[in-house]
Amino acid sequence: EQYQAWGKLAPHLMWRPNTGSPAGWQQGLPDVSTMQTIENLKFVADNHCRGVYIDSVWEHWATQGPQYYVMAQLIWNPRQEGAAILDDYYRRGFGPAAKHVKAYFEMSERARMAYVKEYGYGAGVLNLPSLYTDELMSRAEDQLNQAAIAGSGSSEVYRHRVEFVRAGLEFSKR
Repeated sequence: EQYQAWGKLAPHLMWRPNTGSPAGWQQGLPDVSTMQTIENLKFVADNHCRGVYIDSVWEHWATQGPQYYVMAQLIWNPRQEGAAILDDYYRRGFGPAAKHVKAYFEMSERARMAYVKEYGYGAGVLNLPSLYTDELMSRAEDQLNQAAIAGSGSSEVYRHRVEFVRAGLEFSKR
């Protein structure tokens, strides 16, 4: 409401979103909120945002790649379709394994959003085991196993990228 009110007064605004770390953003866990990010970036663009300053993007590409990609694309052009941007990321990034890598990140996002709804943005690292449960990690591993199978006969680049995402999952399990 405040940003919208400022947008009515000023033709050019900057926006500094607080990316925070409710589900392990800073720790390099799969704390992705791509759908919320799409909604937020379109909202600020509609309300006279002309610049964005994001503090602390930690470059955890193995666990947060889709988040970074959608942020970069929508900051460059907020009129793009968010779902199409994500489809492009998965298709170009993972080829025949795209469907399973997408399912992995979407599952992570759904779990993250439910966790934030229950515990809030100030939950802290001590609550993270209630998000990253053995069950969630097992389901995530299943998706990446399917991605590896789907990409097994494809380009070495796609196989390495699936393994890169798997390395992020292995880190998250610890």
